[in-house]
Amino acid sequence: MTETEVDRYARIGRELVMLPWPESARDWPQDFEHENGNYCCRCCVCGQEFTGHKRRVQCRECYGKRHVAEEQRLLAAGSSGRLPESNW
Repeated sequence: MTETEVDRYARIGRELVMLPWPESARDWPQDFEHENGNYCCRCCVCGQEFTGHKRRVQCRECYGKRHVAEEQRLLAAGSSGRLPESNW
C-alpha cells in the first residue's frame, strides 16, 4: 500500500476498512471504530464538514486550536492564580 492509500483506511473493530473518502485533519479517526463514529458532521466553529461520532460538534482542528488558546491563557495567569479577562 502506498502512503496515500493508507490515508483511506480506518480500523473498524479488528478489520481494516477502506473509507470512501480520504481522511482530513478535521476528522476524528479514533471514532471510526465505534458504531456511531462514521457520521458526517458540521463544525460549530468553522462550519466545515468532518467525520466523527454523531454527537461531536467541533472538528479536530478547531478543538485543538481551542485547547492551545486555553493553555496560553493559563500560562498568562502565571503564579497569581487569577485568569486574565477573556473575550470568549
